[in-house]
Amino acid sequence: MIFSKIRRAIKEEIAAAGKKKIIIVVVAAILMFLFVMFESDSFTILSKGRSGFRTGFFICSVIAAIMVLALFFVQRMRKIEIEKIFVVLALFFGLVFMNLNPPLQNPDEYYHFQKSIDVSYGNLSPFYLHTDQDIYQLTGPKTVMETKWHEIYQGTHETDDYKDKYAAMSMSEETVQVKSTGGFHPFISYIPQAIAVLFARLFRMNALNTLYLVRAFNAIIYAIMGYFAIKMIPYGKNILLALALSPICVSQAASASTDGVCNMLCFLFLALAMKYSLEERKGLLGVKDMAPFAVILLLLAFYKYLYIVIGLLVFLIPMEKFGGKKKYFKTFAMVVIPLAVLFVIYYTYVTGNLIHTSTYNEGVDPGKQIAWILANPRMAIGAYENTFERLVIMWMEQFNILGSLNFRLGILTWTVPAWLLFVAVTDVNPKLRLRTRKKILLLFTGILTVLLVMLSMFLVWTKVGQLLIEGVQPRYFVPALPLLFLGFQLKGIRNETKGYGAKVAAVTVFWLMYAIFCMSSGAY
Repeated sequence: MIFSKIRRAIKEEIAAAGKKKIIIVVVAAILMFLFVMFESDSFTILSKGRSGFRTGFFICSVIAAIMVLALFFVQRMRKIEIEKIFVVLALFFGLVFMNLNPPLQNPDEYYHFQKSIDVSYGNLSPFYLHTDQDIYQLTGPKTVMETKWHEIYQGTHETDDYKDKYAAMSMSEETVQVKSTGGFHPFISYIPQAIAVLFARLFRMNALNTLYLVRAFNAIIYAIMGYFAIKMIPYGKNILLALALSPICVSQAASASTDGVCNMLCFLFLALAMKYSLEERKGLLGVKDMAPFAVILLLLAFYKYLYIVIGLLVFLIPMEKFGGKKKYFKTFAMVVIPLAVLFVIYYTYVTGNLIHTSTYNEGVDPGKQIAWILANPRMAIGAYENTFERLVIMWMEQFNILGSLNFRLGILTWTVPAWLLFVAVTDVNPKLRLRTRKKILLLFTGILTVLLVMLSMFLVWTKVGQLLIEGVQPRYFVPALPLLFLGFQLKGIRNETKGYGAKVAAVTVFWLMYAIFCMSSGAY
């Protein structure tokens, strides 16, 4: 087991290390722990309000400090696979964020929770059809579905009262249908959350515990998928580790949102493509080997279909691994065509019964926007340039804002992006090198993903002819980041750090600790 390996490694390291080294590391860990605790005013928080969560918060902070100490100190941790380290950290911090985040305060979590409840009642159609309305209808318990969403701001300390409000709501009340703009999303992306809601309904849980269960299910699935992604990818393990354990990714994973699982599906696809591309194997690749790619792409089509551009990564795999050009294209055709037909049939049904035609913002019209782009291509390119020029700094800041994009994380605004870039540059493997052609493909796919994300916001969120694209959030770029990081890696860099993966994990623990303390001091 991983914990027995950690214990044995600590004993070996203490026996091999000198007293001076041990004292320096222990003192550094204690100072770091005290700095974060005092920075977040957490000792004062422990004496405020209800003591239950405060005690748990204090225990979690101590455990996190011990994790940092162990990961930094034990060089022999390199014997422990980092995918196992990821699972432990993802589950621990995922469960902390499950309780820490105020109810329904992740981006769009209110609508995701409503949709999860609706699917738990067996409503697999995107919406109920109404000829006299232009909005979707979702089914759920009366008090839960009709309660208006309230945004909690940093420093208001309203979370405990908000939790009490949802704890008083039962999931076994009479059901109602409510209007919701979040109903169009396919039910497939809500199956894990719906199972959690169904379980909560069977045991007559209140709405707050139901939300916690939904968040926990998502966090567990995220950790499991991350384990396989990091285990399979032969090159760039620490890049995936650092990104998947960044505060924004863990916070999304431990929410009712579909974004966490969607991001991990993209990471899994990258891991598979890199595995088949770089690793030597006996025998030729066939339909059985390509089936996982097709399944992941189909799931991405239902989660967020613009991410299916990630499918271009299959071209990282050399043709000779299939036994020639003919078998190469035959294999892809046998796998992709049936799933493409299924996808087309589903969306043909959806669009054929589509009632909802209104837009979120006044002046927004996707059809007219497309016509404007085609008529004014230079101005459309200028809109991209203007958006990058004016919003890139804001995007960096938003990458480290949690809650409903209103809980700022202070120093993490700059340190986390810098850290991710550092890991991307230094996470090298002298035995495995990406050729220039493969780097170009990674860069092209990553850039194309970013541009498509912006295009989608250009069409559905921005007024026709406006030269600044609105609605773009950096969390939408997470699937593209590992592609860009791997594509930009430079030649000639060597990294001989012992236990490098464990040390990368240690730094991510520190970022997560700081994020937890910032949110706790602002929300409670």
